[in-house]
This record gives sequence, structure tokens and C-alpha cells, in this order.
Amino acid sequence: VGQLQLRLIVLDAERGTVAAALTVGSPQCSGGLDSLGQWQQGTLVLKPYRPEPDAAACEVRVRVDANGRQAWVSETGCGAYRGAACVFEGQLQAREGLDICSECSIGK
Repeated sequence: VGQLQLRLIVLDAERGTVAAALTVGSPQCSGGLDSLGQWQQGTLVLKPYRPEPDAAACEVRVRVDANGRQAWVSETGCGAYRGAACVFEGQLQAREGLDICSECSIGK
């Protein structure tokens, strides 16, 4: 498994477009994905900014709760971006005093 971290930069709040850096790490493995994302029906869909040649199509979905304090992450086909013992999956908790993406709410 591993510890997940997600950093978002809003590129276009009206359109719900973000740049994202997603990392996962544990003593056994690590991985990272720099991506562009778009809000689609309340879920942030992330795809690699620079896809790995010959890699499967990678997609990460981030579903954020209504108050922006928690998110659930799942992935499909992202093995080229992380170690075999890690996955881009799990739950994220916003840091104290922040929400996961306050400026992204327009695009939801």
C-alpha cells in the first residue's frame, strides 16, 4: 500500500481544470504521477502529463466529500508510475484549516 499525498494547482476554476502531483511511498516502494485533471460529475479525473511510452492508459480518480475534507483515490493502469508494492489508492485527509481543493468547487 503506502502513504498517499496529493497536491493540486487550479489552472482554470471555471472549467474545473487542475494540475496535480500525486505521490505514494512506503519503506518497500515509491511512485509519483504528475498529471492534468478535470472535474467530471463530482470526481477529479487525473491523467499523466507526460505518459510513459508503451505504458497502459493510466487514470486516477479522486472523489472528494461534500465538505472537501476527505477524498478517496483509485487508479486504473498506473503500474508504470509506481513500485509494484504501492498503488495510487486509499483515503486522503485535508490538512488542518484547509480543504482538498477549495477553488475546484466551481468545476464540480
